[in-house]
Order: sequence, then C-alpha cells, then structure tokens
Amino acid sequence: MMRGPNMQHLKGSDMHSPNDTRLPERFRAQFVVNNETGCWEWQGHLDVGYGRYWLDGKTQLAHRLAYTLLISDIPDDLVIDHLCRVRHCVYPDHMEVVTAYGNTIVRGRGPIAMNLHKTHCKRGHPFSGENLKIRVSKNGRIGRACKACSRDASARYAKDVKANA
Repeated sequence: MMRGPNMQHLKGSDMHSPNDTRLPERFRAQFVVNNETGCWEWQGHLDVGYGRYWLDGKTQLAHRLAYTLLISDIPDDLVIDHLCRVRHCVYPDHMEVVTAYGNTIVRGRGPIAMNLHKTHCKRGHPFSGENLKIRVSKNGRIGRACKACSRDASARYAKDVKANA
C-alpha cells in the first residue's frame, strides 16, 4: 500500500461517516474532513501531534477512541498505525491495528527504522557477513558497525598516536 503525500488510495475509502452518531457530538465537533486526503483532522488539543479528548474523567488519544467506537477494541499488545501518516487524523479507515514493532520498525520513518533498513555503511561497505560487527553500548543498546571502517579508524588513530609521540 502506498504511503505519504499521494493519498488517493485512502481518499476513496468512505466506509465510515464523519457524522456517525456512535461518536459523541462533542467529538465530532473537534475534527474537520480534509477533502484532498480524506483525513478527519483533529482540531482540538494535540500532544506530540496526536489528538487528545476528554471522556469519562480522563484524557484519551482521539484516534484510538474513534477506532474503538467505530471499528472494534484494540488489544492491549497492539497499537494503531496511521496509514495516511497524519498523526492528528482520527478517521478509522486510515488506521490499522499492528504490533509496536511493526509500527516503529517495519513501517516507521524514524532513525531506528531507517538504520535498520540500511544494507551498507556510509562508505559503501556491506552490513553483512564477515564485515558486520554487532556492538553493545554501556547502556545496553545494540548496534551494528562496519568492520572495514572500524579497522581504518583504528589504523588512523595508531598512526596519529605514533606521529605525536
């Protein structure tokens, strides 16, 4: 499925109406429909780009509430992925329930996902086979390193130490 600015694949899906009475009237007043993308864009309070809504004495994520009210409950071990990539979209037809790993790593656009998908280091050496070094930092984070680049850096360091001795 395509993602990003070209949203024609999502725009045509109109399974749910923005006037669906299963959504509280006050909730429906908090979003507007973007006619280009089909997104129901949250106009109320945002927190890190996600809509927030007060219901039953607590603040809830607006997109999760819309999904729960119009589609189904979200299992505790799963999260919502915005297929449209618009965090403040509350249109449940633009959402899919996935694992946190799938949302962050497989479909993600953040640095973790981008680094995970790299097949070569910045100098063009492959991140595979004998050239792949797995390293664990002092705080327990696991990362990959290029053995060829590590060798080159060590040689440069040794040369500098010898020259300055």
